[in-house]
Amino acid sequence: MAKKDKQEPKKKRRANGEGSVWQRPNGTWVAQVSFTDPATGKPDRKAVSGKTKQEVLKKKRKLETAKDINRLVSNDKITLGQWIDRWLEVYKKPALKYSTWYSYKQLADLHIKPGLGKKPLDRLRPNEIQAFYNKLSESGRIDMGKQTEGKPAGLSPRTVRLCHIVINGALKQATKEGLIMWNPADATDPPRQVKKEIAPLTTDQVIYFLDAIKEHEIYSVIVTDLGTGLRRGELLGLTWPDIDLEGKTAIIRQSLLQVGGKVYLQDDVKTKASKATITLPDEVVKVLKQVKKDQAQHKLLLGEAYQDNYLVFCREDGTPYRPDVIYHTFKDLLKEHGLPDVSFHALRHTFCTMLLEQNEELSTVSKLARHNSLSITSDIYGHLTRPMREKAASKLDNILARKSK
Repeated sequence: MAKKDKQEPKKKRRANGEGSVWQRPNGTWVAQVSFTDPATGKPDRKAVSGKTKQEVLKKKRKLETAKDINRLVSNDKITLGQWIDRWLEVYKKPALKYSTWYSYKQLADLHIKPGLGKKPLDRLRPNEIQAFYNKLSESGRIDMGKQTEGKPAGLSPRTVRLCHIVINGALKQATKEGLIMWNPADATDPPRQVKKEIAPLTTDQVIYFLDAIKEHEIYSVIVTDLGTGLRRGELLGLTWPDIDLEGKTAIIRQSLLQVGGKVYLQDDVKTKASKATITLPDEVVKVLKQVKKDQAQHKLLLGEAYQDNYLVFCREDGTPYRPDVIYHTFKDLLKEHGLPDVSFHALRHTFCTMLLEQNEELSTVSKLARHNSLSITSDIYGHLTRPMREKAASKLDNILARKSK
């Protein structure tokens, strides 16, 4: 009599309507659902396991619900870092200014991917993202130059919020594509951006500073900024074809930006309101005429070695100034002459405050600063008009007091 071949243990028969559900020899239960991955278009299967049949059936129903609404995907191997890279390249690179896209990529490479990048996309939880934000705020600086009591300093609230913008945007798109069921970043609380008080130079400090640096290479840059309120990139992006010295006007068309150590001209400036024709004060016109005269001499001296980019502000050989060089040179000049340590952007604030101190209307200052709305100007400089309002109220008091006598 022939011996029966040894057979593998049979899976237990499934009840009607249960589909792919079976019990393993070790007693655990398994369920499997077949589907077409909406992210790849390829057929796939997903399995869940549990100690009891009821537990597995419950998990299986969730898979089937996700399948019915096209939200079941093969994303076990997709990490947050991989998805952010794809999101930046496919969705953001065509839509954003290169400088903005590059800053997002830097945040991802320097902070997000080292902290959360290896986490599977579908296993990311709000508490993990929140803990990541908290850590960045406490000790997130990559460079060890800035430390507090021997410990690495935290990133600014603004930088942490930018990290949140990247994470939230990538996860929002992942939700749309069905890679995850919901966006866990929605349940986090990134730090609020603390509004910095503006730090303009006083009128006396401006007069002293301009006298002290009159012979310096970037004197023309600084005096033009104080007379126009241009942003640094707009200032360094000015070209002679856009300057009318006789008509005393300049057209703001582009901005010179520095990205990854390289400089380039960006055709579109910050906002639609920023694209405008501005009026140049007489002193600025005088300075620019001298700049043009000096450039003509440099062209003659250098000949073919001169790189004519038609830039108003440039080095002696015609090459562009790097924005960071202008920034640090300005800071060094402030320190050298005992003035407050303010940013280069403070010159734009100084332009606005000097106008307000000369009793210029807030609405006019808003237009000259090329803000998108009056509310922006009011939010930044509204407190500076308080003495003016009080002075006006005092004048009314004097009139009303005389009438009442």
